[in-house]
Amino acid sequence: MPATATLRISVGARPGLRRDDVAGLVFTLLDRAQIEYPTKTRVLDAATADRPLAVRLSSLQALDLDNELFTAIGEILLLQEF
Repeated sequence: MPATATLRISVGARPGLRRDDVAGLVFTLLDRAQIEYPTKTRVLDAATADRPLAVRLSSLQALDLDNELFTAIGEILLLQEF
């Protein structure tokens, strides 16, 4: 392209951010986690429950997860808050 060429990018009339697939991200993380299957099920249920974020985080905290796993799940859950 010549240096004088114009590049136009269009995002449409109503651009918006795509929502993250929080449930999918948590599932992928748990799939790789070295914890028992029943615990994975409880974690996924708590993380994806139709409840406020604070309630879901409290439920996860009550499961006494490894700190790194709890933090990683918390970071994923915070994605949907922005």
